[in-house]
Amino acid sequence: ATLVLLFFFLPRTLLAIFLIVILTFTYTQKFPGRNWQVVNCDVGQGDGLVINLGSHRAIVIDTGPDPALIDRCLKQLSIREIPLLILTHGHADHIAGLAGAVKDRKVGATWYQNVQRGTSVKIGVAEIKVLWPDSGSYDANNSSIAVRIDTPDFSLFAGGDMEPPTQEVIASELTQVDIYKVCHHGSAYQDAAFTRALAPQISLISVGLGNTYGHPAPDTLELLEQVSAKVLRTDTDGAIAIRAENHRLRIKTSKNRFAFLRWE
Repeated sequence: ATLVLLFFFLPRTLLAIFLIVILTFTYTQKFPGRNWQVVNCDVGQGDGLVINLGSHRAIVIDTGPDPALIDRCLKQLSIREIPLLILTHGHADHIAGLAGAVKDRKVGATWYQNVQRGTSVKIGVAEIKVLWPDSGSYDANNSSIAVRIDTPDFSLFAGGDMEPPTQEVIASELTQVDIYKVCHHGSAYQDAAFTRALAPQISLISVGLGNTYGHPAPDTLELLEQVSAKVLRTDTDGAIAIRAENHRLRIKTSKNRFAFLRWE
């Protein structure tokens, strides 16, 4: 009704300007917004992390439990090529969505039980270092591939479902990061020294709404609060997008897409 009234009572030029402003505002507010660098997809009780390499290319870490959910997220992000796909370990909530991630997309290297700590590669401006696993024998969670990714604008740590037995091993080697994809969906099994060493600006918890595991655990949330990390969760925030510039971070979430929050 408002548009009809404007059509009759505003000069055509003013009406055109008005419509352009409205459409531009709507586009810029649409999730994930422009110039995003990291998105934690909302894949339910599972993990699916995307690091933007530009030109519709991205590093993808885990694919969640449902091919449709990860495919929908990657389509929303306009990702057509995955130069590096990291499947941290063999549990279904991390790899069962694989078919959706690779659907109609070009995939380069895939890491899955074929890399060990010390591996280092560079893709574009992103430097990826493998911090775990070593050559030992561990259960699936503690065999997770853990990586640190550094770019000129942000640093990130993601370690699949690592738990205290292996978190403790690398805790002394860790340094502060901007973004921490919290291990094992924020379960209670966290090494405090490990979390304190990472001391992230933002902690991402990829978790399903109403899950039966009690994720994320209150003790883990308290630990993250102690290190002054801003906590974002896919069960309450939906998909989470981060834009970074010289380690200054901005956040947008799909469940509150008009809130463009600044966190420094």
